Amino acid sequence: MKKLIILILFLVLLGSCATVGRMNDVSVGMTKREVLNTMGKPNTSAAKDGTEYLIYYLYETNRAASYGLKSDYFIRLVNGIVKSYGKVGYFDIPTLHS
Repeated sequence: MKKLIILILFLVLLGSCATVGRMNDVSVGMTKREVLNTMGKPNTSAAKDGTEYLIYYLYETNRAASYGLKSDYFIRLVNGIVKSYGKVGYFDIPTLHS
């Protein structure tokens, strides 16, 4: 019985993990408020030359979540409107670490 309770708790927690599926609800043209309502607070953010990047660390699959393997995803906003989004490295965007 104890093992069953632990398994159920694990599955519930796994199901609530931040997975990349949430990115499917993001669209070009959304406002920042809409993005935050959809995605929640970003893990980090950065701004450069009038462009804002919201960075999310997301699990690509439930299996990745079970191993704690996250990938970086970005949402690029210009004047508070989504212009592009996706996995870091998909587009020719500048690195945020420089």
